Amino acid sequence: MHHLIKKFIMNKTKAIKIFHSLFQEKEKQIEEWITNEYQKFDAIPYNSIDVRNSGFKLAPVDVNFFSAGFNNLDESSLQLASKEFLSFVQNVDINIKKILLIGEDHDRNLKYLENLLFLKNILINSGFEVVVANFANQEKKIIQIDDKQFIEIDGLKLSADEKRLLTMSEFEPDFIIINNDMTIKYPAILDKIEQKIAPNLLCGWFNRKKSTYFNIYQELMNEFGKEFSIDPWLFSCESRGIDNIHFKNKDDLKKIADCVEEILNHTKKKYSEYEIKWTEPYCFVKSNSGTYGMGVISVDSQDEIFSLNKSMRNDMRAGKQGSEITSLVIQEGIPTIEKIGSATAEKTLYLVNGSLIGGFYRCNQGKNSKISLNARSSFYEKIPYQDANRPILNFIAKISYIAAGRESAFYKNEIR
Repeated sequence: MHHLIKKFIMNKTKAIKIFHSLFQEKEKQIEEWITNEYQKFDAIPYNSIDVRNSGFKLAPVDVNFFSAGFNNLDESSLQLASKEFLSFVQNVDINIKKILLIGEDHDRNLKYLENLLFLKNILINSGFEVVVANFANQEKKIIQIDDKQFIEIDGLKLSADEKRLLTMSEFEPDFIIINNDMTIKYPAILDKIEQKIAPNLLCGWFNRKKSTYFNIYQELMNEFGKEFSIDPWLFSCESRGIDNIHFKNKDDLKKIADCVEEILNHTKKKYSEYEIKWTEPYCFVKSNSGTYGMGVISVDSQDEIFSLNKSMRNDMRAGKQGSEITSLVIQEGIPTIEKIGSATAEKTLYLVNGSLIGGFYRCNQGKNSKISLNARSSFYEKIPYQDANRPILNFIAKISYIAAGRESAFYKNEIR
């Protein structure tokens, strides 16, 4: 009995054990490999990574370029964020003094506004003059977040020659940082301006696809696996993109089902190889763009695609801001073994200027280990930098960041 329990625990933590063994043996070589990859693309100001830990594997399942949630970070993470933002901006231009932070257009989501306030304060603590604006406002608004916090949000306009972006109250920034994921369209007001902007606007969801990122991440992880003789599957999430999909069309449902079957069959082979018996393979079917956990369902077989109930079909028809879902990413499901108290949990890691600064646990009391935890019922527990700064989390964060850097460069090269 004790032997069986020991084997069960070993299988549940296999990826972590394999990585630590490799890291102890080749720490210097791994760090050199990562440093070399960092030098191949322009730095990204900030991004976040949702990480699933099943024990037998640990992998990113979502990556954002315009991350919200800075209000969920620990004080040590916020201080580190200020330091790294200063480094990032100085590398862009040492003369930058005034920063415009452009947020989402909605002003009713108080948690999101709190995120903007925290991000503003991070930049102020970096030593910059900072004003917050959005594309929708026609004039400055002051919005009360709670009893102690309020935020000013200005509107935007162009200079007379249309080469500079200003706020309605005549603030003229040296640099623009975007915290708006541009779900529907590219903001035309930014088209001809001369001020520098980050992150890359072409990483907005009007253009970006999750499947593009995961294809790039898989290529990168394959390169790492070949270099260091480690199975990439342990640190990646198998994904496939499908375009031009409509859930009312039976032929399209078959395309989805065939993709689900392909991923499930591959996952079954890997489970057999690693003697994983405590869980069964499953897939996530997700919108290929967008955030807030919208447009996500999980299935255990291809047959479930043909028998989706009305609620699940509705979930997959529209994403953020009512945008129609016609492109999907099918992902290998990674069950989470993490818990905070009795709540199911998963990590979200934050990077600024390519450095891990901390993160939080996304927790949900009413969700099981195999489904999406990103829901209104979720709550968050801070992960201080000292707890996040472990070799395996740093590794996943940095590999994910390199893939994001490659993706950002891909959009520049392919579209501009």
